[in-house]
Amino acid sequence: MRIGILFALLLFAGAAQAQDVSWQTYTDTTRGFSMSYPPGWKVDPNFVDKGYRFHQGDTDDVRDGVAVTPGGDLAPGSTLQSDQLVLAVERARPADLCVAKGFLLDPPPDYFTQTLLDTPQAAQTVAEAGDLYSIEHIVVMASRTPCIAVQYTIVTARPQQGDAKPSKPFDRQALIGLLNHIAATVKPL
Repeated sequence: MRIGILFALLLFAGAAQAQDVSWQTYTDTTRGFSMSYPPGWKVDPNFVDKGYRFHQGDTDDVRDGVAVTPGGDLAPGSTLQSDQLVLAVERARPADLCVAKGFLLDPPPDYFTQTLLDTPQAAQTVAEAGDLYSIEHIVVMASRTPCIAVQYTIVTARPQQGDAKPSKPFDRQALIGLLNHIAATVKPL
């Protein structure tokens, strides 16, 4: 899995892919960036990502940004939970270090969370949220000045024994390719 994400990040770091003319552009002058996204996707300019410590009373464990989400199921009948898929663009807070893992929030302590990648430019974790779902977070730095990161949250259903009709795996490489394509359009103003 680590080789796959490194390959995907190399695609992201390379030349920006040509943007489809049907894509829409969102500009956020407050946070200082613009981005493009595919038709049918929705923009939430008031996205708030809250970590475990926030729910315990720590107001520092929260990040705000702009999220784009698919308007429908990207992989019907698969393990991908499209309704929980988020690509969020976040700007570093004043005291934050401008490194990828600085954009990750704390997971609940009862989640088994594994760090798969931790470099200044990119971070990846996978958490097992009970026995039903896996939650993957991928953070890729989009800009150092201003410090802007793009975070993908990918939730997948875990196979269950005894399922009469088990869900098929989704095309992870295609999904990461699409998310990287969107992320490559994030530009500081």
